[in-house]
Amino acid sequence: MTNGTSPHSLSDEPDDSNHDLRIHTTGDVSDDLRRATHRLIQQQLCGEVFHSAETLSTNTDALQELGGRGPKPDLDGLPILFLTDQQTAGRGRSGNQWQSPGDALTFSMLQPWQIASESGHLLSLAVGVAIAQAIEHDHAPLIARLKWPNDVYVSGGKVAGILIESLARQNSHVVIGIGVNVDQAPALDGAAAGQPTPQSLAKATGSPVSRAALLISIVESLAETLRQLQQSPSEILNAYRQRCLLAGKPISLLSGQRSVSGTCIGVLDNGALEVQTPTGIQQHFSGETRLIRSG
Repeated sequence: MTNGTSPHSLSDEPDDSNHDLRIHTTGDVSDDLRRATHRLIQQQLCGEVFHSAETLSTNTDALQELGGRGPKPDLDGLPILFLTDQQTAGRGRSGNQWQSPGDALTFSMLQPWQIASESGHLLSLAVGVAIAQAIEHDHAPLIARLKWPNDVYVSGGKVAGILIESLARQNSHVVIGIGVNVDQAPALDGAAAGQPTPQSLAKATGSPVSRAALLISIVESLAETLRQLQQSPSEILNAYRQRCLLAGKPISLLSGQRSVSGTCIGVLDNGALEVQTPTGIQQHFSGETRLIRSG
């Protein structure tokens, strides 16, 4: 991320018309978000942008692009951004639906990434760290916490979710989907017991939040964090552990049809969650976790 304590200013429109050739818009898109995409192209944080006024799912759009033609060879290894003003059928992990208020920030990055790389198993944790650091940078002294593997919490509620997907025949790229509640948190009627309480950044900070500035901050932070992950995975793990919401607390974990309960010990170097159960210590590499609240 850029140095400084203030969120990005978008008052100056980038003037390089060549960037327009790499920005594709569909519908009547937000002017602020459009200016933000110009800035990201200008800063070489993404090589191409697909920006829609509305879509079902940016992850679906990115997967279709990857499966249909594969990544373009002329983007110098830069990711492709899929951004929408309004997502109507977003997906979460384990088949859950990501409910997006009209003012949410929803986008996906078609990211060059060697899935089988040495640090590939830590990608999910690293994306959570990137979002947490972007929020903390722009909205200090707000503190972000991470619920394994990568849900982002502020002020006691879930403010952001992440879904990482790939195609079996395309092992050189992943799709990183990100959704952030900006001004409003979705209303969850009849929420199940233990379901995370939604939160919004505006409510947590007590002031309006710019989607465009937040987009730039997260994309900047993601680029830096992924570089750091490849060079020094231990630093990403330390940053994650400092924000781990579950460490030392009683939790339940659902992995497939298997449910376990115990006390979270922490996150191991391989990214697994270590849990002390009545029958011994277990390691889990995937699953849905919930805090068990006393009383």
